[in-house]
Amino acid sequence: MQSRSGGESGKDAPASEPTASSESSESGPRQRILAAASDLFYRNGVHAVGVDTIIASARVAKASFYYHFRSKDDLIVIWLSSENTRWLEHVIAEIEQRSDDPKVLLLAFFDVLRDMVESNDFRGCPYLNTAAELRSSDGPAREVVADFCGDVRSYLQGLAVSAGLRTPHELGIALHALVTGVFAGSLAVGDSSPAEGARFAAAELVEAAS
Repeated sequence: MQSRSGGESGKDAPASEPTASSESSESGPRQRILAAASDLFYRNGVHAVGVDTIIASARVAKASFYYHFRSKDDLIVIWLSSENTRWLEHVIAEIEQRSDDPKVLLLAFFDVLRDMVESNDFRGCPYLNTAAELRSSDGPAREVVADFCGDVRSYLQGLAVSAGLRTPHELGIALHALVTGVFAGSLAVGDSSPAEGARFAAAELVEAAS
């Protein structure tokens, strides 16, 4: 992945020294850049979206972009790390409103995933989508993706432990594999049937480990 796209050099542009007054005045443009990039990256993928497209969508000057973000790669990492992109916390908040039984929460997790893939703006998992586009096997973006996947897996393993299920570590890995299948499968076939199948499989795994 090039640091800058849209026909620009891959060399990062230097950022000017920030001041308190300039940082305050630029807070609006920074948020517009991140909001524009979030929408464009999720809908079109990180590779297809260039810096010039983000700048035009955010309605900011190029100098403003490079004041806040060293490069497109830097922006991708910030996008992946943002609260809005991290769907795990949104799922946890939703399922914990439904029950405090960890065994129930494991299956509710898949119910909420089904709701996600049935939404009109579903375009897959931003982490899996980005991972498929990354050309390097390492780097900051790859690390953020791996860390997020680890967070999902650890959460499921923690629920399995709290529910007193057998082999919770392995069960969590298996359930996480189902989660990735929900996103990839639903995006591929264009409906929620993979989510329904994953929920059924998760129930079978949970029951077998009880």
